[in-house]
Amino acid sequence: MAKGGLLLRRIRAQLMSIPTSFGWFVDGKIAASGFPASNKQLRWISSQGIKTVITLTEYPISKELAKGIQME
Repeated sequence: MAKGGLLLRRIRAQLMSIPTSFGWFVDGKIAASGFPASNKQLRWISSQGIKTVITLTEYPISKELAKGIQME
């Protein structure tokens, strides 16, 4: 991900709990979104009943970002 894109996601993450472009493909079962850029966004994802996150980026979600959240 380009540095500029990550910076914009981090700024947006300070303002909004919902990750960029979040939407359900199959209601309550399969969703997609932009990379969650804050612990608050991961907590929101978890609050939707989502227990597993698969990222298609080069880097996994950091342990610091996922601190206190029970997800795979």
